[in-house]
Amino acid sequence: MGIVIKKLPDYEVAYIRHVGSYFEPSNHWGRLGEWAARNGLFPPAQNYIGLSLDNPEFVAPELCRHDACITLSKDFVKEEQSEIQFKTITGGLYALYQFYDTPDKLANAYQAVFGDWIPQSDYVADDKISLEFSLNNPLDDIEGKCKVDLYVPIKKKLSKDEVITEFEQAQDWVNSLKKHPEKDFFEPIENGKWSVAEIIAHLAFWDKYVLEAILPNMKQNTDIKSIDFQELNDQASNYALSGISGMSLIDQFVESRERLVAKLRGKSDAEFHVQFKINGDEIDLYSGAPFSMYNYISSFIWHDNHHKKQIIEFFNSKYSKDFQVK
Repeated sequence: MGIVIKKLPDYEVAYIRHVGSYFEPSNHWGRLGEWAARNGLFPPAQNYIGLSLDNPEFVAPELCRHDACITLSKDFVKEEQSEIQFKTITGGLYALYQFYDTPDKLANAYQAVFGDWIPQSDYVADDKISLEFSLNNPLDDIEGKCKVDLYVPIKKKLSKDEVITEFEQAQDWVNSLKKHPEKDFFEPIENGKWSVAEIIAHLAFWDKYVLEAILPNMKQNTDIKSIDFQELNDQASNYALSGISGMSLIDQFVESRERLVAKLRGKSDAEFHVQFKINGDEIDLYSGAPFSMYNYISSFIWHDNHHKKQIIEFFNSKYSKDFQVK
């Protein structure tokens, strides 16, 4: 397949965010290019990088976020601007897949890495955003194709005990949220998004459901009938807004995670790698990996970290440095 493992540095970037379907035209790339030209930022000294921040399988098309970015020179002076924002893209270990085809087929590159290469490798996906280094303008290509270096964040595959330990760590950071005012737990983290209380209830409800309905049926070749994820998410959201306190939600999450971790520690290595189906599917459409206890819990670690980042960004936008979440 031609995957190359590379270690990337951190990148300081300027970016413009588009919110809307990934498959509809947007002018944020053009606006970024015009700004970059006015500020003397040109390839190859600088790189254009696309960041697809949401999975359209789980996020409504009109809410999907995409950042068009350009790297900054070391001597670039950042100034507050109405249209441009700045941030750091975290480096680390990445799997490089070189793509050259029409833009509508970029999803095939993701499938090639997540669905085909990672399950057969010694790596798992890391909980960072994939980087789409744009190497040409498809409007200038005779066939309308785009040339993209897709960098997928990866990390070495963990042992069973390491996976369980990492899964257990969510208890500590959720418990650390108790220092925040009760009222802030019920404020949406963004327009159209859940509140922190709803996120915590969401985590607790899934832990309880996995413990009671999924884990006991994770046996070789079993076809597990799982609840529709939106149905369970709605139950969690309604419960969070029913009048229960944020502190009680935290305690319930910690209790449910402790129980689930205890059950996982009692499983053998063989049980941890048994493969099964969920709702008739052998492959997790999100991760591209076969369903097993190992891969299922690994995906929940990614899920924990996704919501952790949301909560950290929300609280850190409200408070001074001394009161921020880590």
